[in-house]
Formats: sequence, C-alpha cells, structure tokens
Amino acid sequence: MNAANMERLHRILAVIEATDRGDVNSNRSALFTAKDGRVPFESLVTGRFDDARRDLDMPVVPRRRYSGALDAASKAARRPPRPENLLDSRSESLRIKPTVSRTRKTSGNRRDGPTK
Repeated sequence: MNAANMERLHRILAVIEATDRGDVNSNRSALFTAKDGRVPFESLVTGRFDDARRDLDMPVVPRRRYSGALDAASKAARRPPRPENLLDSRSESLRIKPTVSRTRKTSGNRRDGPTK
C-alpha cells in the first residue's frame, strides 16, 4: 500500500471512529442515511472527510471508563486464601477400583487370515 492510500485509509478510519454510535447497526445506518441530499459514505469515498464529519453530526457517546481502584470490601472478597490456611488442607489420592482390562481384538491379531 502506498503512502497516499495509507493516509486516506487513516483519515477514513478517524472519521468512523470519531462518529462511533456504540453498535454496528447504528453506525451503518448513520453512514448510509442521506442528510441534506448527501450520503456520508459517498463523502468518504470521494475524499470529502469534513463533509462526512458534518453529515454524521459527531454524537457524544458515553464511553465506558475504568472506574479506578476497588473499595476495601471488594478487595477483601477477591483476595485468595492465606497460605497458612491452606497448609491444613488434605490432599488424598483418588481410590479407583482396579478393573480387569481386555485387549481389543482386531483383524491384525488373527493368525489364520480374514474371516470368510
């Protein structure tokens, strides 16, 4: 990809990211809905990025923000058990009753040839 196409791609993506409405269907309908006789997607194709921004109205979408640190109760609930509490745990082996296993008989095991 040459430099001019790369710049054009980045400008198109910048317009689309700036006008994000939160879900795919809303974004798609905004790009393909005509406003004042112009379709924002056609403006992007022809390179009129400012017209596309104006036609898309650049909505204010509340973004999810990192809420910050957890409170003390949440931290205590997520804390793993202390090692000294785990020392008394019992690790027992599973007692599985041994069974007699039989080898599977295949046609390769027969010495007298295939059955007729």
